[in-house]
Amino acid sequence: MEFPAGHSNARKFTLSSVLSGYFTISKKLISSTEYSHDIDRWHRLSGISSRSVHLLYEHKLTLRAVAICSNLAFVGYGLGAGIYPVLILHIILLPLNLMLLIQMAALLRKAKLAAATDPSSAWLQPYMLTKHFRAGETVFRKGDYADSLYMIVSGEVKLPEIGRRLSPGDLFGEIGLFSVERHRTATAVAVTDVDSLWISGGELKKLCERNPGLSLYFLRLTATRMTENAARSVHVS
Repeated sequence: MEFPAGHSNARKFTLSSVLSGYFTISKKLISSTEYSHDIDRWHRLSGISSRSVHLLYEHKLTLRAVAICSNLAFVGYGLGAGIYPVLILHIILLPLNLMLLIQMAALLRKAKLAAATDPSSAWLQPYMLTKHFRAGETVFRKGDYADSLYMIVSGEVKLPEIGRRLSPGDLFGEIGLFSVERHRTATAVAVTDVDSLWISGGELKKLCERNPGLSLYFLRLTATRMTENAARSVHVS
């Protein structure tokens, strides 16, 4: 289901503003441990962003319900006063407002469900392509242009800069992909032979624009990943 045109700003806020902020902090964490308070601040912001999306939809639902009541009132007025242009106009507008109300309610339920459940990379699998890496092969290097997101199907991948190992089911490459500069923040190397799935940045953006739950999923994933990386950077240093 597509978003109504008026919802584009909400998508830009959840993906561009918040995730770009995470990326700025992540670059600092590679070489320093003094930004833990920033991590907490952005982690809290991800929750605030999710609640803001819910409030936005609830506000629009209220306005749409008021518009429907107005349509009904003008239909009655048009019938009673014999003003047929007003009657015809609101007879046309009434089913349109009802349809939009149903669509908004469905989007709100989907967003709430996404915020209440654990993230799952299974959402993306039907849209991803397969790719194989040999043991010791570099998937990408720190500073490379970020143009895709990866998920491990089998094998292990390590991120040397933060001493992290990724196993089957893990997603990686999301921070660089959603950043403004689109640069990788760490190197990824295949420890064993790796079978993976990947999706391009352009295709992922289209999916996020169509699905509010997926946008909230990446907010939660990035907040969790940033917190974990902060703790690991302290240990490595």
